[in-house]
Amino acid sequence: MGDKWNTWTLRNGWKGEGRDIRWLKAIAVEFAVRTLLNLGWHDAAILIHPDNQGVIGAFRHGRSCNFQVNLAINRVESIAMAMNVSHILTYVESERNRADKTSRSEVRPPTLCLPSIELPKELHAYISDYV
Repeated sequence: MGDKWNTWTLRNGWKGEGRDIRWLKAIAVEFAVRTLLNLGWHDAAILIHPDNQGVIGAFRHGRSCNFQVNLAINRVESIAMAMNVSHILTYVESERNRADKTSRSEVRPPTLCLPSIELPKELHAYISDYV
């Protein structure tokens, strides 16, 4: 977000039962919305740039054929309604995605790290804060 960043670690065994790259991209959208909640955002329209067209379509339609993505969509929509925030997902090519380097473990200075967010309990088995 801007020049700020945050990152998380996938735990062993995360992949399976619908948890795949689409799920990870949906979780990235969820974590962006959770970060804005944590920062006190409300009553706004926010622009999020995912690099996965399938996830953008799933959020636009409010559903996916992947039930794990559906769970993320439901959590995002609940948070967005509570914050009175709408999110606009606009595709960005991976090569132009400013978050891509961070997602590949090229972390930026800790002074630019965003505050941690509270992870949903159902994700604790699959994702942890970056160590």
